[in-house]
Amino acid sequence: MYKRPTRRENVMKYERGMIVGIIGVFGFLMIVGIWAGQGMNKEAWNWTPRPLPLPLLGNVSWMFLHNYAASIPEIPNPDQQEDVTQFFELFAKTFPCKTCGEHFQTLLQQYPPEVESRQGFMHYICTLHNHVNTRLSKPNINCLEFLDNWAFPDCDVCNP
Repeated sequence: MYKRPTRRENVMKYERGMIVGIIGVFGFLMIVGIWAGQGMNKEAWNWTPRPLPLPLLGNVSWMFLHNYAASIPEIPNPDQQEDVTQFFELFAKTFPCKTCGEHFQTLLQQYPPEVESRQGFMHYICTLHNHVNTRLSKPNINCLEFLDNWAFPDCDVCNP
């Protein structure tokens, strides 16, 4: 009998599955999509490669971006700020849904990434998420409440 994982178990699985680098992002999204859609069970790994449904691709992409924002240094140095900015440009440019990628590129041009601090960047991602939610007629996120309740990723799993 399948038992739905707890939030903490999901966070731990999510952290274990996190892949750093632009090439690994979409593999990560596919893995999280499998986890989110089927749970972590044997059947989840007996799958045929296929595109994720667009709503699921969007959800796991935002999950990744929120976690990515939470993982940058508290005060990034200029090189780290440039890396984050380049990552976002590449993320938008290479997003599997070309229409969504183009919309995201337009958002990035209108609202350049705010990468001076982790808190500022997390708020920026939340604000971008709300722009997309508004465009898709979805409810907005209360960014202040969201940031207050955010659990920062714990990378001890990656660094035993």
